[in-house]
Amino acid sequence: MSRKIRQFAEAYLITAEGAPEEKLREVTRRFVQALMRRRQRRMLPKIVRAVAQLWDERHGLSPVRITTARQIDYNRLREISGAAPLVRRIEPEIIGGAIVERGDERFDGSVRAALDRLRTTLLTKEI
Repeated sequence: MSRKIRQFAEAYLITAEGAPEEKLREVTRRFVQALMRRRQRRMLPKIVRAVAQLWDERHGLSPVRITTARQIDYNRLREISGAAPLVRRIEPEIIGGAIVERGDERFDGSVRAALDRLRTTLLTKEI
């Protein structure tokens, strides 16, 4: 998500989360009108998706995607993901370790990534 879209989404969430339920429709209407005045109408679908993603992240509902080279014990995966929904995937080509993703964040602790970094380092060093 682009920085600008994230900023719009965060601005909406800050305003909407503090609004009483009966005022939420008005807050949303004014937000959309402000986007129209700024000629940002085409960004609206992306902003809506960003609002949903940020809300999920703030409330621990954003899924954690964990990729491993082989099957890992579910309880062990739960330790990593906490209470968030868990999506697990097996990709033998990562060789070992794990790739953990949540929202826009990604941690690649796979053996494949370590080997790729090592190869890059060795190829850029002069002998």
